[in-house]
Amino acid sequence: MAYVYLIGSGIVAVFWFIFYFLREDLRKKILLTSIIGGLSGVTEIFFVPVYWNPQFQVVKILDMLFLESFIFAFFLAGFSAVIFQVLSGKPIYNVQKIRIELLLVAPVIFLFHPLFPEISVMVFSFGSMFFGAFLFYLAEKKFGTAMLFNGFLTFAFFLIMYAVFWNLFPSLAASYNYVSLSGVAILGIPIEELLFFFAVGTYFCVVYEILKKSKLKEYLSIFYD
Repeated sequence: MAYVYLIGSGIVAVFWFIFYFLREDLRKKILLTSIIGGLSGVTEIFFVPVYWNPQFQVVKILDMLFLESFIFAFFLAGFSAVIFQVLSGKPIYNVQKIRIELLLVAPVIFLFHPLFPEISVMVFSFGSMFFGAFLFYLAEKKFGTAMLFNGFLTFAFFLIMYAVFWNLFPSLAASYNYVSLSGVAILGIPIEELLFFFAVGTYFCVVYEILKKSKLKEYLSIFYD
C-alpha cells in the first residue's frame, strides 16, 4: 500500500521549494511561517480516528501521530502563506500594527473542541482559523482582498491535488469517518477538507507580518531584515 500522506506532502514540498527559490524576498516569511505551522502537526492526535484514520501506510510516531503530520503541516503553512504573492508578483504586505494577541484566538478556540463532541473537530479547526482571519481583517481591512484570494488559490490547488489523489488512491477515500462529515462534497472530496485549506490560506498569509510589528520581532531577528 502506498505512502499516500507522504507522497502528498512531497508534492507540496516541491512547490514550497519552487516558491522559496523563485522569491528571495519571501524566503524568511516562508521559513518562519512553516516553522509555526509545522508545530500544528501535533494536533493530528485529535483527528485520528474520530475524523479520519489512514487506510494506507504511514510513518508512525505514536498510534495517532505520524511523521507526515509534521512534514505536511510545515510545507503547507509556508506554501499557502505566499501563494497569492508569488502568483500575483505583489510585494510583501505592509501593516501598521495588529495586536499579536489575535494570533492566539484561533488555537484557543480550537482547544475548546473537546467540550463540544457533537461538533466535528475539523469544523473547529477551519472555523477557528476563519474567525482568526476575520479578526485580522477587522484590524487591517486592506488585507481583505489579498487574504481572500490567497484562500481561494490554496483551495484551488488542493482541490486539484485531491481530485487526482482521490482517483489514484482509493485508500484515501476509505480513510474518512463519513459519519462525522456533513456529506457535502466536491468531486467526491469532503467539503470539510477543502474548507480547511481555504482557512489555512486566509489565516497564514499575514502571520509573518503581524509578528514583524510585534515585540517578539527582536527574538525572531534572523527572520526579519
